[in-house]
Amino acid sequence: RRDATNVPAQSLTLLNDPFIIDQARHWAATLPPDADENTRIGLLFERALNRPPSDAEVAQAQAFLYAIDDEHRATSAQFTEIQSELQSQRDALRGIVDPVRKRLLDERRRAVAAANEGIVPEPVDLKPIARWDFDEHLEDRVGELDGQLKGTARFEDGAVVVDGGGFVETPPLPVNLAEKTLEAVVQLDDLEQRAGGVMTVQDLQGGVFDSIVFAERKPRRWVAGSNSFTRTLDFEAPDETEAAARPVHLAITYAADGTIRCYRDGEPWGQPIRKAPLHTYAAGQAQVLFGLRHGKAAQGNKPLKGRILEAALYDRALAPDEIRASATGDRVFVSERDVLDALTDAQRAKKTEHETAIAALETKMDELTRLGSNVPVEQRRWQDLAHALFNLKEFIYLR
Repeated sequence: RRDATNVPAQSLTLLNDPFIIDQARHWAATLPPDADENTRIGLLFERALNRPPSDAEVAQAQAFLYAIDDEHRATSAQFTEIQSELQSQRDALRGIVDPVRKRLLDERRRAVAAANEGIVPEPVDLKPIARWDFDEHLEDRVGELDGQLKGTARFEDGAVVVDGGGFVETPPLPVNLAEKTLEAVVQLDDLEQRAGGVMTVQDLQGGVFDSIVFAERKPRRWVAGSNSFTRTLDFEAPDETEAAARPVHLAITYAADGTIRCYRDGEPWGQPIRKAPLHTYAAGQAQVLFGLRHGKAAQGNKPLKGRILEAALYDRALAPDEIRASATGDRVFVSERDVLDALTDAQRAKKTEHETAIAALETKMDELTRLGSNVPVEQRRWQDLAHALFNLKEFIYLR
């Protein structure tokens, strides 16, 4: 809805809102890749304004494209440079922390083995607010979020089977939920399917959601799905190659500062992302789904095809060691506090130095990502022209 106003909020929205920019990207992606420049310009004008461009407008559009090419190449180079430095800082941080963590784990394993004389201790309790084993029923082993089969979803050999025509939903969550971890073990029917959700938290209308999604933005890539990609960016992780042949353990964590991380089989999968603040799901106004990206019915490209063997929901972002312990079944656990206490003063100082550098680089990456610097130059030039047409007065007031 557009209100009559003399303030610039609406114009600024058209210029800067992530939804508008994303729509420009989607629109530009529909242009035929083999068409020449003038043909593409003509198609954009015809679709936006229901008329072909004038000769002057073609010339202006060409000048616009050429003017932004140099800028895009510069910001893309800057993005690549920052990305490389960020990876170097993260590697240096792991070089400090990982050896200490490994030493503590080895010491504790030896101590546990000696104390129990070969008896395997109980696994670490990471205290989820809900857990589903999916052996023969949909019972929540921790709380009251027992699921219900919908459509063609069924039990089979210790898993929930979803075939594109069914899913599982739970009653409303009894608590507020913002910071969280979604965890699931899943085996896909095939790797060619697109945009199905493994595990989702959504509002009761199905419009706002966060989800473990397969191949929505890119084929064979896991993604943290969200409504209109509001909190979604690519993790820049490798393609999934094994999930159709065996079950894989997936976890996506949502930290208080909006940082989202993906883990596969207990290890970090790709890079952390941060695009927008977390959404808070109010108690009694949200639920969990399995096998459906979001919504109230299995339709379109939302359903998943595969087997979900188990899942858990946490009201906090699990630490990497916690996810590793959960994924591997390791009975010995070392917390981040344990690692920090075991560092020397010099190691703590270097750790803080690297973490400060990482935070600053992530902020720069966020800004460049918002500007589209992670998008290939050829794609960005047409996205920017499409975005410019969105801001033409003729487009805004077209009836």
